[in-house]
Amino acid sequence: EELLSRNNGRRVLIDIKHMSILARKRYYEIVAEKRSKGDNIPIICSHTSLNLFDTMDDAARIPDDYCKDKDAYLSKFSINLSNDEILHIADSNGIIGIILNEGRMPGEKGKSAIQACGNDMQKKGQVYIKLIMSNIIQIIKTVNRKEAWDIICIGSDFDGVIDPFETYMDAQTLKNLPLDIIKYLSDPFDLDWIKVTAADIKTKYMFSYTPEQI
Repeated sequence: EELLSRNNGRRVLIDIKHMSILARKRYYEIVAEKRSKGDNIPIICSHTSLNLFDTMDDAARIPDDYCKDKDAYLSKFSINLSNDEILHIADSNGIIGIILNEGRMPGEKGKSAIQACGNDMQKKGQVYIKLIMSNIIQIIKTVNRKEAWDIICIGSDFDGVIDPFETYMDAQTLKNLPLDIIKYLSDPFDLDWIKVTAADIKTKYMFSYTPEQI
């Protein structure tokens, strides 16, 4: 309450990253209550991936271990965001930073897809873009409003697991990311991991933006 108060100057916005699901639930309740009284607090998740569960309860029901991720392309661990959390953040005009991390974003099937590329950086780059765009488009798909594009950013923290995508290893190579996203959106391929087709991206999820605008 003190951090969010304006009684002692500017409020301190709280980052939900690294909160447990129970803590995140309570925080969303606090933010929703304040918003109902006319005080909007943007929810910040500074660096994360999506676990594709519909709800936080679904994400918490299964322990976070190897078995949970065994058949997953995107990691199902509860530290990542479920669909209902995406909506909480969107409703608050908050922000979601997409983490570019092999140790946190992919599940075991995603990691296997990366490893299958060997040293072929072109193929590996395709898998990385598929992982990144699966996260981004899942946010757009869940919110289903043009404004969803406004809440997405790069989450450059690595959770202490320093395992960056090899095509975006540092500040110099990171400059390629917007170019690669423009290339993908100009000629998208299916994101079968989240059940989205290339046609869906063009006709439903770009909301009349050009790739360059996005």
